This record gives sequence, structure tokens and C-alpha cells, in this order.
Amino acid sequence: MLIFLGFLLVVIYQYYMYFLIYPDLNIESLYFPNFLRGLGHGILYISLTIYIALSVPFKHFFQALCVLSFIRTSIATPLGTAILNRWMRHLQVDKIGIVSRNIDQLHEWMPNAPIKELYAEVSRQATMVSMKELFGWVCIQGTIILLIIIGYRIWELYRGENKLELSDKDDNLE
Repeated sequence: MLIFLGFLLVVIYQYYMYFLIYPDLNIESLYFPNFLRGLGHGILYISLTIYIALSVPFKHFFQALCVLSFIRTSIATPLGTAILNRWMRHLQVDKIGIVSRNIDQLHEWMPNAPIKELYAEVSRQATMVSMKELFGWVCIQGTIILLIIIGYRIWELYRGENKLELSDKDDNLE
């Protein structure tokens, strides 16, 4: 249940950021979502440490903890950041093309605007749309992970009830 709670807080952070992002965002608006994300990560790390403590013999506990820490900080964080940065760069290039599609010499999109200002506005809009899309996809994936966690818990409970029913039937047969 702690793993679900940790993932839930991280997914709430993603949804919060999806609906919060806009051009005139002030820094104070980011305090609460970052608090939720930090709390979610803390709960996830604590629950995984508890899981290791319960499932690994003490002789190998510190090795397992070291491997978990190494994966979390040395592999997962840089890999996840690289994937999201690459995805964001791809989305920005795509969105710049979409946003600037109707800008040409025939139609004045921003009359009397220098080309630098025009490019800056197109870049800003493309970045905003790209961030929204990226946060949206991450929200969808996070929701799917939460549904998998809930489904697994329900499946475990159902499987445990069936084992109890079968053992009760076996006891009645004897």
C-alpha cells in the first residue's frame, strides 16, 4: 500500500503540473507540487527499503540495499531524464513546425513585429504545447502504473480468498 501511495503522490504531481503550466507562472506556484513529488519519492524509497528488509536475508541486506540505491540514483534518474529530454526536444521541433505553419509573407500574423520577436513567440508557444503534451503522456503512463498496482492487489486478495475456500473444502472432505 505504501508503494501505491508513493506512486499516487508522484502522479498527482504530474497532473498538478499538467494543469498548472502557463507562461506567466510564478515560482511560488511550484512549491506545493514539488512537496508532493518529494513526499512521494520519500515514501517510495522507504517502502522499497522495507520490502528489501522483509524479503532479503540479513547476510545480503546491505548488498541488496546498495544495488537498489545504485539503480535508483545511477541508472534510473539519468536514463529517465535523458528519455524525457529527448522526447521534449522531438516535441519542440514538431510543435515549432505546427505553430509556425501559417506564418508566411501573404498573411500578417503579427504586424510590425521584428523577426526575433516573432521567432521568440513561436518558440515560447511550441515549448508550452510540448510541455503540456509531455506531462500529459507521463500522466497517462502514471495512471496505467497505478491501475496495474491496484489490479495486482485485487488479484492477490482474490487469489488469497480462493486458496482459503479451497483449503476449507479440503478440510470438510476429511
